[in-house]
Amino acid sequence: MHRRFRSYPMGLMAPVVALSFTLAAGAAQAATLKAKAELVCTAKPDAQAEPLTLPSWKLKRLATPVTCSVRVLDGPQDGKGYNVVLSTSRKVTDPETSKTSTVVGPEHRAAGVAVGADAAPFSTQLLRVDDKGAGDYASCKDFTVLAEVKTDAAETRWTKKITVHQTCPAPAKVKLTLTCTTTGAEGQALTLPDAKKSRLSKANIECKLESPGQTLGASHVESRTTWTTGTGVTKETHKSGPTPIVVRTVAPSVPDGSQPPPSAYTSVGAFSLAPKTAFDVCAPSTDLKLRVTDEDGRLMTEKKVSFKQSCPKPKPLKAKLLCSMKYGEGEPEIKLPSLKYPRFSPHGIDCSVVSNDERLGKATVTYQTAWDAPDASGTKVKKGSPARPVGTVMAEGETYVRQFKLQEAQGDYEECSAPMDLKVKAVNADGDSLFETAVRIKQRCDD
Repeated sequence: MHRRFRSYPMGLMAPVVALSFTLAAGAAQAATLKAKAELVCTAKPDAQAEPLTLPSWKLKRLATPVTCSVRVLDGPQDGKGYNVVLSTSRKVTDPETSKTSTVVGPEHRAAGVAVGADAAPFSTQLLRVDDKGAGDYASCKDFTVLAEVKTDAAETRWTKKITVHQTCPAPAKVKLTLTCTTTGAEGQALTLPDAKKSRLSKANIECKLESPGQTLGASHVESRTTWTTGTGVTKETHKSGPTPIVVRTVAPSVPDGSQPPPSAYTSVGAFSLAPKTAFDVCAPSTDLKLRVTDEDGRLMTEKKVSFKQSCPKPKPLKAKLLCSMKYGEGEPEIKLPSLKYPRFSPHGIDCSVVSNDERLGKATVTYQTAWDAPDASGTKVKKGSPARPVGTVMAEGETYVRQFKLQEAQGDYEECSAPMDLKVKAVNADGDSLFETAVRIKQRCDD
């Protein structure tokens, strides 16, 4: 059976033929724009070993420089040479979030690289990442080398990637003992975690770690703390660290002076946790995490302990706020607030916080004022004093008095202003509120 083909007029075929020739010419031109090159990377894992061409299944751990060469064999540059760019990339995982990201190393560049099998190649060395994160690759981490050949106009003519795999033995596991001590709110010595969930003081938490042998000699040890304050909408999570910890090796005493075995040594380290920086008094729980990694950043061990605190609120302090003023020497005393709304005196307003509770004498007392006032444009704004300390302490028998004076000159009030709010607060040494009150004092200026 013969298949019949449909014939077309030559006028319709001409554009199709022309298009075919155009596509073919474009493909040929694109092919001529490509360059030919080769990438070779070699490394000597140790001084005695023979150089390995990477990637290699023989490669275990890499810590020495890697030499990479790019030779441009052919290309349409007409003797002008090429620009060669070489870089590395590797995956890293955040130990806190377990999220993985890609880190790209610095670019190694050369301009005007000659073309030809006998021409000099572009060569560079890739270095191991240092403690500050500078470098091209990390030991015991797979990494990729990317080489690119480009024109002066940054057009890519050739690319090549090689992935270098490292098969390091698993890091040594270590045993770690952590002991933390501090002072409780009542002055008692505490070893943390405390089963009674005792309230902590503002003293530092002193911690000590120990590990048998010399395993921690070349390792990196760091601490982190996490704690929360507040509840509900005011709840806030705080974090501290990572903070590096210096570890030293302690040798045992040997009577005969012989060399003790490595297992007889002890690795020790000490560090402090400061309040407000690494924990808070009365934070329900503070998590301390120790993380030990080897010199290649691989996890050797982790240790986590939680310090819990139980902080019942202190009994409220019963006190009275008394204020009065005089218009001058020999003038009658006017108690405030007053229903007569007297104009504020230019000589100040005397106030006292009075209580039979001895805690008032040890408390930190502050006062603060505020009132509404128009600005230059007539817009209502808040004016007043910041929280000012009350320093005077008086004891009259079983009565404790804290006195302070509001003064117009220091911005505590203004004559003929809108009603003024006076707030007084007393807190204990741990910042717990003992007493808080507020009064509104009005004045009238009809004259």
